[in-house]
Amino acid sequence: TGIFPGALIGLLGHAVLGRRRESGFPPTPILVLLVGFVLGVGMDGLNSYWNLVTGSPLLYEPRQELRLLTGTLNGLAMSALLWLLVNFSFWRDPSPEPAIRDGLDLAILLLMEVPWVVLVLADVPILLPVLALVSTAGVLTMLSLVFAVLIVILFGWANRYSCWREALTPLLLGFFLALLMIGMMDLFRYGAFGTITGFPGM
Repeated sequence: TGIFPGALIGLLGHAVLGRRRESGFPPTPILVLLVGFVLGVGMDGLNSYWNLVTGSPLLYEPRQELRLLTGTLNGLAMSALLWLLVNFSFWRDPSPEPAIRDGLDLAILLLMEVPWVVLVLADVPILLPVLALVSTAGVLTMLSLVFAVLIVILFGWANRYSCWREALTPLLLGFFLALLMIGMMDLFRYGAFGTITGFPGM
């Protein structure tokens, strides 16, 4: 669906923009647009699920290209929120300034997502392993950061770090929990359905 690769690219985009400590929400028009990205993937997912269950689309004929696009945009929105949470909870001196300051920042982030969408749609066999690695990296990165944020909050470690090296402990713990979660989900799926590559009949 492009959600996790889109999120990974979004995180990299925030780094490219130099948003090291910014923890404020973007201006209202941009925030509304990001919320729209989230609602868009939800609506597209509902439409696809309805088509799967009933055999007829709810609003329109589902298309993989649209799933990829809405998923990637949703991933960008997720990365914007997670970037704020990490900066707000990790650093000693988080800045109240927004990480996405204006339309130009958002345009740069959107442009950085374009190569991913183009490469996936190109469906070049030699690139499939690379795209799979990007997807895997996106899943691990997002889950690791989410768990790391929860760890610093639950253990009372919030706002005590001044650089990524100092934050290595919660980051590694978050990475371990991400691997554990993925492993447990695969074990459950294998025990329930006899496969770890998908769900029978879907």
